[in-house]
Amino acid sequence: MTRQDVVELFDIGIATLGRWLRRQRETGRVDPAPMGGPRNVRIDEAGLDVIRGIIAENSDVLLEELAVAFREKTGVEVSRATMGRAVKRADITRKKKPIRRARPTAAASTMLACSG
Repeated sequence: MTRQDVVELFDIGIATLGRWLRRQRETGRVDPAPMGGPRNVRIDEAGLDVIRGIIAENSDVLLEELAVAFREKTGVEVSRATMGRAVKRADITRKKKPIRRARPTAAASTMLACSG
């Protein structure tokens, strides 16, 4: 079977076939390589406790401010995005105020009743 036949049979690109053949030559295997892996986490469980403490002191702190306060307390500098992921991992909700529907005032209710 030619390479072109294999490409058409599996409906893959020629580059994909090349990667599969290279993997088989180098490793003797053709099964897929493992997907991703654990990333280097800059903020560990102790760091999450620091974040919880900072938020307990100031619940309206922004992620940028949280990152600065975290750096001041731990010496570890992180980006806003890293801080956002850490806050999510710590299962801390960031909603500051509940959304409330405006209820009509007594005067508005009276005006609505009279205009009907």
